[in-house]
Amino acid sequence: QNVASVLAKDLKLDWRLGAEFYQLCLEDHCVAANFGNWIYFSGVGGDPKSRHFRTVSQAARYDPDNGSYVRNWVSGLRYCD
Repeated sequence: QNVASVLAKDLKLDWRLGAEFYQLCLEDHCVAANFGNWIYFSGVGGDPKSRHFRTVSQAARYDPDNGSYVRNWVSGLRYCD
């Protein structure tokens, strides 16, 4: 949900890029569920509501250790304070 929100809402990327990337990374993916969730959270399709997650508050809630999880996976942020 958070990744879909950042890619589609903050970075203004086509939701299909994220859906295709996740499809390649997940071994147990379901194409219909994967694409359906990306469509839902990017706000296209039959229910075009704006679902924009608050990235900073989500990070504070789910990565409270000063962003250590994100820093592990996003090399550009690894040495930022």
